[in-house]
Amino acid sequence: MEKEVKISAADRIKLWKAKKIEKMKEKNKNYYLKKKLSNETKQPKLTLSMTNSAIKRRKERKSKKDKRKQKENNPIANLRRKLPNYFETSHAKGPQDAAGGFLKNHVDLAVLRGSAVVQNAHDFFNYCEKNLKDTKSHYCRRRIFRFVDTINRDSVKAYKPIPGIRSLHQVLNSEPETLTVRYMSCYSCEECVNGNYNMCTNNAIGRKEVVPIRPDDKGTIDDDENDNEYTMSDLIVEGTVLALYTDEENVEFYLLRASSCPEKLRTSEVDDWCVSFRKNTKIIRGQYFKSDLNRSELSYKLIRRKKAIVPEASVIYISPQLRMNSRFALTLSETVHLDILSVLDEMES
Repeated sequence: MEKEVKISAADRIKLWKAKKIEKMKEKNKNYYLKKKLSNETKQPKLTLSMTNSAIKRRKERKSKKDKRKQKENNPIANLRRKLPNYFETSHAKGPQDAAGGFLKNHVDLAVLRGSAVVQNAHDFFNYCEKNLKDTKSHYCRRRIFRFVDTINRDSVKAYKPIPGIRSLHQVLNSEPETLTVRYMSCYSCEECVNGNYNMCTNNAIGRKEVVPIRPDDKGTIDDDENDNEYTMSDLIVEGTVLALYTDEENVEFYLLRASSCPEKLRTSEVDDWCVSFRKNTKIIRGQYFKSDLNRSELSYKLIRRKKAIVPEASVIYISPQLRMNSRFALTLSETVHLDILSVLDEMES
């Protein structure tokens, strides 16, 4: 006789599950086949992540290369950290500025009058060599000009000047493309002694500003317009008597009575003296004085019938105190006359 085998409840559940799976396999013979095929044809998930990481690395390399190129092309970023200090407010000015200003004033007047065309350094040199070698001063007998051809003038980049630059005492290039300027130097606190200038504890003593370094595509103009609170043009109003520079041999200077404030020409104009001026030229309108030798050497009379236009750059002396009388006559004092001559001597020297 066969013995009955007792099956536990857990084994019964296992058998039931196994039978259920077999029935599902019989009903769907293609189920596992489809799953197997789909697993074989599906692309691995790593491919997308690997592609993303490769793109990310490529972008990082490109950005580093662009930054390196930008740094090489940017001379400001390659500047070393420097801290120049100036112990007087008249720094960066000297005798060479007077000589350079004299030459530029002459060349500017020649260009405005149309007697010369100056477009580069070589044209400037040729004009000076031809017209400015001889002098009228007792201190300077001659001028010697040399043109240095080895200077790469095309690579020099101009930057806009900082307003009030001659009043600065401390300049620090702490950040790229910016300057930290102070109107008083400090080396008394521990931070400045250790080189931590941005953490100075004496900031209350002197004003501090952060100024951006801005390129100037048109070039810089070496004048004192940004250094002074008032410019020469601010002093010229209607009725002001001006002394004008001239390169004529028999005349020391011209006197002009301004009929209006300085202005910039919107269109080209020709005055009553048949002198032409180009558009955008800074000019002063007025009337010339002529010498009245019947009265004295320093007496002048206004030429009322002709209107004149003169370039603002030709003004060498302003005398707001001088006024005409009812007969449109003017007499210079000996002091004013000597002042004008001293200005001419300084320009010549």
